Amino acid sequence: MEDSDVTYRSLRTERQVEQGIALRQRVYEAAERFPEHLGLRSMRATCRLWSGDLANALKDVQSLAHVPDLDASTHADMAMVLAFDGQIDRALKHYRQSLEIDPDNFDALRQFGGLLATLGQNEEAEAMTHRALAAYPENPLILSSAAHIGILLGDAEIQSNALAALDRHCPDHPATHLVRCRQALRIQDYGKAEGEGRLAVAGENDLAPAWESLALIYKNTGRWAEAKEAAEIAISLNSRAKVALSQLEAVYLYEGNKELAQEFADRASKAIPMLHRLNELSAANRLMRKGDRRAARDIQLKLADSKDPLVRRAARVALIAYIDSKIEDDAVLDILDQMEREGETSQEWWAAKAKVYMDSGDLDETERILAKGLEAHPSSSWLRARQIEVQIDRGEDARIEDLLNRLVTSPLSAPVPYSFVVNRLLYRKRTDQAQMVSDLMNRRFPNATMTLFVKLSVARAKSDRTTVASVIQELTRRGALILEPPHPSVVKRLLTTARRFLGLDSKKK
Repeated sequence: MEDSDVTYRSLRTERQVEQGIALRQRVYEAAERFPEHLGLRSMRATCRLWSGDLANALKDVQSLAHVPDLDASTHADMAMVLAFDGQIDRALKHYRQSLEIDPDNFDALRQFGGLLATLGQNEEAEAMTHRALAAYPENPLILSSAAHIGILLGDAEIQSNALAALDRHCPDHPATHLVRCRQALRIQDYGKAEGEGRLAVAGENDLAPAWESLALIYKNTGRWAEAKEAAEIAISLNSRAKVALSQLEAVYLYEGNKELAQEFADRASKAIPMLHRLNELSAANRLMRKGDRRAARDIQLKLADSKDPLVRRAARVALIAYIDSKIEDDAVLDILDQMEREGETSQEWWAAKAKVYMDSGDLDETERILAKGLEAHPSSSWLRARQIEVQIDRGEDARIEDLLNRLVTSPLSAPVPYSFVVNRLLYRKRTDQAQMVSDLMNRRFPNATMTLFVKLSVARAKSDRTTVASVIQELTRRGALILEPPHPSVVKRLLTTARRFLGLDSKKK
């Protein structure tokens, strides 16, 4: 007769290297055969969660709520479901119980750091990540989780070390390909991202996050039919796949079907209960996109003082993301000081702090702040870009070239910081240098939508009608003019002047 504990241990071991539908089915069958086995029941809860069946996952967890002497992995399973449902205090309690029972528990170590990073508890998240890596230095799921946490923390060292370990120990694992895919997506290298995404689904065809990433790639490159197909596959695997639901919203918006677009927008907003508390912040972001900056800032300021750590952190990041001290009131600037007192000094914080002094004309203090920021975040392309902006204002051409070379060679650089440099050069009427940086972007990020926006800015400044027309045509094909671009108010002004420049608008330039 089959022993339930033997089956349970075997499934736990399997889950340390893969989590596909075949394994989930074996978990469902085992839980059915051994309905009294509590560990199998908690495993079934997580499998149901991964499939999008939160209601039944919660039923399984609730049935275990008052049972004494649960094992460490069962506590970790319960914590995962509770965290997804937004029951953060209960989730934290179960994770801590799991690690008290077994300090090296795989499930708790893999999941806990990500939750802490999401909540903004950065020091504990970093410590938990290092603890997980020490216990399981070659495990692909632990390493992929560490890479993701490195992104959340803005910690380039954790991120790059995890990527290197994945390449060294498990180069062909689906989790490795998915991490590479997401890394390429972050810098808008869509060619590499698609290749890695395809390898991820080839290795584990029922990997919903990989199909979500492919849907995002196809949407961002204007391949609408493929985006729709990939998103539908992801949703068939996990009905709460938020990214996939959002891509279908974009597809239907592009097709002009506002009713279906709204349906998928509603489903996406409800997909992850833990994030429901961010709905008010999402409303502020929509106001910002519509150009109502003051109303959006009022909401963000209120939420920046929230007692909910997730809401507070997200609101503060939104407030400082594109700070402009010339138009911000003292309350927003006070947020920067408060974040410093509370130890929330990410690379974005240093970049925002530097911009305040740069806007005031105090370039010496700006450089001092950037130097300190780079000590903490030596690979930060955001801070490198701010350094270049300072040298542009100083007129130090040799220094600009040197810093540009450092920015270009940074393995974790992204397109957005380059746009800061181009905008500063255009502001100073230095169009030839702006063209040079635009060309660098085109070589480094040839498929990035941000590269196209920068190319449009430079072409408009140089009165290059042919390039303006071709870029607008490509942006239209990608849907970038009707979907929500990165910097909506800036993009709207840019496109308006570009269309007038081409004679497509009756108003004068």
